[in-house]
Amino acid sequence: MRLYLKPADKLDLAINGMSGSYEVVNGSEESKLMQKWQELIFPFTQYGYNSLFVQKDSLDLNTYLKIYEGLESSMMNFRSNINYPGSRFSKLFKLAIDVDKELAPIVFLFYNSAKRINGFTSTPKNFNDVPAFYQRFIQTNKFSDASLLNIAETGYYMNLYTKLVIAALPEEKKKQLTQSEKLGLMINTISNDTLKSYFLKDQMSEISINNLSEFRSILEPYKKYAKPASVKKEYLKIYDQFSSDTAYVGKSAYNFTLPDSTGRMISMKDYKGKVVFIDVWATWCGPCREQFPFLKVVEEEYKDNNDIVFMGISIDRGKDREKWLKMMKKENLHGVQLLDDTGKSFARKYEINAIPRFLLISKEGKWIEVRLPRPEAKEELKQYLDKALQEKPLVKD
Repeated sequence: MRLYLKPADKLDLAINGMSGSYEVVNGSEESKLMQKWQELIFPFTQYGYNSLFVQKDSLDLNTYLKIYEGLESSMMNFRSNINYPGSRFSKLFKLAIDVDKELAPIVFLFYNSAKRINGFTSTPKNFNDVPAFYQRFIQTNKFSDASLLNIAETGYYMNLYTKLVIAALPEEKKKQLTQSEKLGLMINTISNDTLKSYFLKDQMSEISINNLSEFRSILEPYKKYAKPASVKKEYLKIYDQFSSDTAYVGKSAYNFTLPDSTGRMISMKDYKGKVVFIDVWATWCGPCREQFPFLKVVEEEYKDNNDIVFMGISIDRGKDREKWLKMMKKENLHGVQLLDDTGKSFARKYEINAIPRFLLISKEGKWIEVRLPRPEAKEELKQYLDKALQEKPLVKD
């Protein structure tokens, strides 16, 4: 439901709680006109546009598009007949119409990409494909008017539209895009800088940033769009999560020693010349255990590489050593396993306040990253591991 009210306007509505449709019982001519628009487009907006949820099996895409195409000329005529000369209402209502007639079919396609898992329909993250019909919505100079911010659905519209643009790219090109390049393409589909700013704010809540390096490569190139106060606040909030990492990245990682499962003291100096991947976990940490199967898959891919060591550091209490040993046996954990009694020697030193946490040490014994993608994001994680393995340690005379 979309409403337009001026100061002192009175409005009485009769709302159908089942369908979401409404009738203006008492209100302005503008409100009654908006009701007529909603009635006109209801045949294709009833399938998820108003609730932002589509029952995947409720209607097939081809049938939906036939309904839409059957109303196109009526929608164009309706828009052209809006005539409130010089009024703000005319401009805003036409913008709202432009949003409705594109966003509704895009929403339907988006939810048509959803997968059913164990009888439940998941919320999709991207479009599976882009049928030829949808190419009509992909245009240059899109989103050129900041007045669109007066339309409640604009943020959602920009988000889905930019995903549609990426989905329409050739498959090979999509695979080659870095996160920063992808974000750049999405931002550049929007013409107006103010709209770009608020789009960036929405993307900052969607994009997974693991560390300061990723922040600098993905978000920093678009810092100029973080000028509005609410956007800048979100930008700095993300930066502040990782700003302390500069105290460690590039510095020596050889200054800690911990006991292994046999009680033998293990020092990082024992692994000089090798890449060391560290998983900080605990027996009581559910999210840590969820990563074990993914970690085993990663370890398996590097099992024949003698230049990398996979290390687990538990922050269980020292008196819970037996519980730690049983968990390792139960989960069949491999690699080097060390115990950091409540984090006293390692976790606290590196300000690890939440687990699981994944870190990486170079062949030279320096911190490459103190925050890595989780093993479930295997391909992202492997980029860090492969790069570290390719680097040759400096040879000192």
